[in-house]
Amino acid sequence: MGQNMQVSTFLTDYLNEQWRGRIVWCNPPFSDPNVSIDDILRHYASEARQDSCHTAALFMLPNFPQASWRPLLREFGMELVEIIPRTDEHGEPNRLFTSPGEERHRRSYQFHNQC
Repeated sequence: MGQNMQVSTFLTDYLNEQWRGRIVWCNPPFSDPNVSIDDILRHYASEARQDSCHTAALFMLPNFPQASWRPLLREFGMELVEIIPRTDEHGEPNRLFTSPGEERHRRSYQFHNQC
Protein backbone atom coordinates (compact mmCIF):
# COMPACT_ATOMS: atom_id res chain seq x y z
CA MET A 1 0.00 0.00 0.00
CA GLY A 2 1.35 3.42 -0.88
CA GLN A 3 2.45 5.72 1.90
CA ASN A 4 0.45 8.62 0.49
CA MET A 5 -2.93 6.91 1.03
CA GLN A 6 -5.43 9.59 2.12
CA VAL A 7 -8.36 7.36 3.04
CA SER A 8 -9.12 4.91 5.82
CA THR A 9 -10.62 2.27 3.51
CA PHE A 10 -8.96 1.27 0.27
CA LEU A 11 -10.93 -0.92 -2.17
CA THR A 12 -9.32 -2.82 -5.02
CA ASP A 13 -11.96 -5.39 -6.01
CA TYR A 14 -14.24 -2.78 -7.57
CA LEU A 15 -16.88 -5.10 -8.95
CA ASN A 16 -17.33 -7.24 -5.85
CA GLU A 17 -17.23 -4.55 -3.18
CA GLN A 18 -20.37 -3.17 -1.56
CA TRP A 19 -20.51 0.57 -2.36
CA ARG A 20 -23.98 0.95 -0.87
CA GLY A 21 -23.98 3.37 2.08
CA ARG A 22 -20.53 4.74 1.27
CA ILE A 23 -19.13 7.94 -0.18
CA VAL A 24 -16.50 6.78 -2.65
CA TRP A 25 -13.67 8.48 -4.52
CA CYS A 26 -12.80 6.28 -7.50
CA ASN A 27 -9.87 6.50 -9.87
CA PRO A 28 -10.51 3.38 -12.01
CA PRO A 29 -7.60 1.19 -13.12
CA PHE A 30 -7.29 2.20 -16.77
CA SER A 31 -4.53 -0.32 -17.43
CA ASP A 32 -6.35 -3.40 -16.06
CA PRO A 33 -7.84 -5.32 -19.03
CA ASN A 34 -10.11 -7.28 -16.66
CA VAL A 35 -11.94 -4.22 -15.31
CA SER A 36 -13.75 -1.72 -17.51
CA ILE A 37 -15.03 1.73 -16.60
CA ASP A 38 -18.41 0.64 -18.00
CA ASP A 39 -18.57 -2.23 -15.51
CA ILE A 40 -17.50 -0.04 -12.60
CA LEU A 41 -20.16 2.59 -13.41
CA ARG A 42 -22.84 -0.10 -13.77
CA HIS A 43 -21.87 -1.66 -10.44
CA TYR A 44 -21.93 1.73 -8.70
CA ALA A 45 -25.36 2.58 -10.18
CA SER A 46 -26.74 -0.76 -9.02
CA GLU A 47 -25.46 -0.19 -5.49
CA ALA A 48 -26.62 3.45 -5.38
CA ARG A 49 -30.16 2.50 -6.41
CA GLN A 50 -30.43 0.37 -3.26
CA ASP A 51 -29.54 3.24 -0.90
CA SER A 52 -29.47 6.49 -2.86
CA CYS A 53 -29.60 8.70 0.23
CA HIS A 54 -26.36 7.33 1.66
CA THR A 55 -24.38 6.37 -1.45
CA ALA A 56 -22.33 8.79 -3.52
CA ALA A 57 -19.20 8.70 -5.65
CA LEU A 58 -16.75 10.91 -7.42
CA PHE A 59 -15.13 9.24 -10.41
CA MET A 60 -11.85 10.47 -11.83
CA LEU A 61 -12.30 9.73 -15.54
CA PRO A 62 -10.45 10.78 -18.69
CA ASN A 63 -12.12 13.32 -20.97
CA PHE A 64 -12.81 10.98 -23.89
CA PRO A 65 -16.08 12.23 -25.47
CA GLN A 66 -16.42 9.08 -27.63
CA ALA A 67 -15.77 6.60 -24.79
CA SER A 68 -18.23 3.72 -24.54
CA TRP A 69 -18.97 4.59 -20.90
CA ARG A 70 -19.81 8.25 -21.56
CA PRO A 71 -23.56 7.65 -22.30
CA LEU A 72 -23.82 5.74 -19.01
CA LEU A 73 -23.30 8.99 -17.11
CA ARG A 74 -26.58 10.34 -18.46
CA GLU A 75 -28.37 6.98 -18.28
CA PHE A 76 -27.57 6.65 -14.58
CA GLY A 77 -28.31 10.32 -13.81
CA MET A 78 -24.70 11.16 -13.05
CA GLU A 79 -23.42 14.68 -13.42
CA LEU A 80 -20.21 15.78 -15.10
CA VAL A 81 -18.82 18.22 -12.56
CA GLU A 82 -15.56 19.46 -14.01
CA ILE A 83 -13.20 18.76 -16.86
CA ILE A 84 -9.60 19.46 -15.94
CA PRO A 85 -7.42 20.47 -18.90
CA ARG A 86 -4.44 18.25 -19.63
CA THR A 87 -2.09 21.23 -19.67
CA ASP A 88 -1.84 24.52 -17.84
CA GLU A 89 -1.71 27.97 -19.45
CA HIS A 90 2.00 27.43 -20.26
CA GLY A 91 1.45 24.09 -21.99
CA GLU A 92 2.88 22.14 -19.04
CA PRO A 93 1.07 18.97 -17.92
CA ASN A 94 -1.38 19.58 -15.10
CA ARG A 95 -0.64 17.80 -11.86
CA LEU A 96 -3.62 16.92 -9.76
CA PHE A 97 -1.54 15.77 -6.84
CA THR A 98 1.59 17.12 -5.22
CA SER A 99 4.52 15.57 -3.44
CA PRO A 100 4.99 16.12 0.29
CA GLY A 101 6.24 19.66 0.93
CA GLU A 102 4.98 21.07 -2.37
CA GLU A 103 2.48 23.90 -2.43
CA ARG A 104 -1.02 22.65 -3.03
CA HIS A 105 -3.97 24.62 -4.36
CA ARG A 106 -7.17 23.22 -2.90
CA ARG A 107 -10.62 23.38 -4.34
CA SER A 108 -13.67 22.77 -2.23
CA TYR A 109 -16.72 21.00 -3.52
CA GLN A 110 -20.00 20.54 -1.75
CA PHE A 111 -22.32 17.72 -2.62
CA HIS A 112 -25.95 18.19 -1.66
CA ASN A 113 -27.96 15.09 -0.94
CA GLN A 114 -31.57 15.26 -2.10
CA CYS A 115 -32.80 13.01 0.76
